[in-house]
Amino acid sequence: MALYPATSDSEKISFNQINKSTGHRIKYVKVDADTGEEVSNEDITKGYKVDTDTYVEVSKEELDNIALESTRTIDINEFVPKSDIDPRYLVRPYYLVPDGKVGHDAFVVIREAAIKTPPSNCSRLWHLTCIKCRMPFLLFPACKSSAGV
Repeated sequence: MALYPATSDSEKISFNQINKSTGHRIKYVKVDADTGEEVSNEDITKGYKVDTDTYVEVSKEELDNIALESTRTIDINEFVPKSDIDPRYLVRPYYLVPDGKVGHDAFVVIREAAIKTPPSNCSRLWHLTCIKCRMPFLLFPACKSSAGV
């Protein structure tokens, strides 16, 4: 299975900040909040804020060790009425499409289940392929063909 964004930001207009007097683009520099000195990317790490000025440093290795391993599976947890879903949780739509023979067979099963479910219902999914954390997905059939769910 593969996910593709159903919407695009490419048609949005974006602006850069420029210096009025020279017309040059504004550059952002990473500086130490206390010393005001520029800090190179090699000297920057992640930190979790535990108090006003206290941080616990967290390395990339530590984050990698606690990240969920991708199982490349989709688990359908339950069917819920659409009316039970707060629209604030619907951030960005994607198309779920088959990817290879195994993906196509799995896609057909999921698509048929979604089509046969009453229109007032939807599937709630957990999808682990895209990033290393659990992400809830709501699945609605887009059409009755094998083009997308």
